[in-house]
Amino acid sequence: MFAAREAMESRVLNFLVYEYVNFLADVLELTDPEFDRVQQLFESENLKKYRLFTAKFSDQSLLPERMEVINRETDAEMRKFLSAQQWRDYLGLTKSLQHIG
Repeated sequence: MFAAREAMESRVLNFLVYEYVNFLADVLELTDPEFDRVQQLFESENLKKYRLFTAKFSDQSLLPERMEVINRETDAEMRKFLSAQQWRDYLGLTKSLQHIG
C-alpha cells in the first residue's frame, strides 16, 4: 500500500513540476538549453522537498526554514543562467505567487 501511495505522489508531483516548468518557459521565453536547466533544477527541488516532507525528524517547526533553504538554493542556481530581464520577471512571478499561496 505504501509503495502505491508513494508512486502516485511521485506522479502527481512530477506532473506539477512539468506544468510549472512549461509555464515558466512561456513566461520567461526560455531557450531549449534554459528549459532543460530549469526542468532539472525543479525536479531536483521537488525531490529534496519530498524527502523533507517524508522524513521523520523531531522538530516539525523547522520545516518552513528548511523549505526556504531549498528555495534559495534553486533561486541561486536560476540566477546563474537567466538573463537580467528573465531574472526580474522570475522574481516578480515568484513574489506574486507567494501572495496567492
